[in-house]
Amino acid sequence: MAITHYVIQGPKNGAVIDHATGTVVGRFDKDGNVNTSEIAENAVSGLMERIKSRFPRAYAVTLFVSDGSSSPVEGAAVTVEGDFSDLSAKSGETGDEGEFFVYLPAGEYTATVFADGYAAAEKTFSVNGENEEVEIELEAEGGDDN
Repeated sequence: MAITHYVIQGPKNGAVIDHATGTVVGRFDKDGNVNTSEIAENAVSGLMERIKSRFPRAYAVTLFVSDGSSSPVEGAAVTVEGDFSDLSAKSGETGDEGEFFVYLPAGEYTATVFADGYAAAEKTFSVNGENEEVEIELEAEGGDDN
């Protein structure tokens, strides 16, 4: 990604401006030389702030799906919906230990789980700025634990 710069007030006392954002990213010293370390530092800092604002920090969330006897349920279909900004729902299947991994920004979410032989389950959970583990217990269809 190329950043285009322009100068304001001439080379002896001017500022170097990032054309894309209009922010000062560097200054000329008294001899007319550009302070490149300041340019690099400010350009990277500005770019990182723009990235962070568009893509908030995501936290590792592990959902553990089990049956009524706490045995893991492999192959259960999981869908997570909630505070994704402009992203769509996350979905997939549980692994052999009943686990489903997803990265989510802080917010409120609802996981819906379907598995053969079990009633559908839904659980609401929060991601509060740290990695989370969420347990979801399925009931056997017809009310009997499996």
